[in-house]
Amino acid sequence: MDIQLNFINRSNDANNSEIVIFSKNTSTGYSEVAVAWLVIQNCGQNESHPFVYPETSQVGSSDSWGNYSARLDAEPGQAFAVTMTSSGDTLAAAGEANYPTEIQIANNLEKGAINALIFKDGKLFASKTSVAPQQMAAFEFKPTISICVASEVVQGQ
Repeated sequence: MDIQLNFINRSNDANNSEIVIFSKNTSTGYSEVAVAWLVIQNCGQNESHPFVYPETSQVGSSDSWGNYSARLDAEPGQAFAVTMTSSGDTLAAAGEANYPTEIQIANNLEKGAINALIFKDGKLFASKTSVAPQQMAAFEFKPTISICVASEVVQGQ
């Protein structure tokens, strides 16, 4: 079930700061930078910004040649793999993940790194870049989102 949320700016900040909403991939080390999933701009004092945090996620990938896969619906406990087919690199379901709380994307190519991508509500939610051949990216998210105030933040980065 999707979660309906409403950000209300009750701050005294008159600098027109941006509000960044993100989640941390808990399956990785602390050095990985989170993706700015949603950036709320120009939300003045006492204004609100409703948004939806969807239950569903999608996986995708991009390869060393600049190609992007189609997005596939994904749930924790599912595994996916990028493999070379007669038509080129293809992302497809690959059974169950090693851990039931993770979404996993393996690079089964013989050469070329991939970027493993997670999307929510059509927007980039998390990524693991430069996944080498025969390596895997794992994504696990606690039921928590983080909200911070920043400036010059770009959604999806």
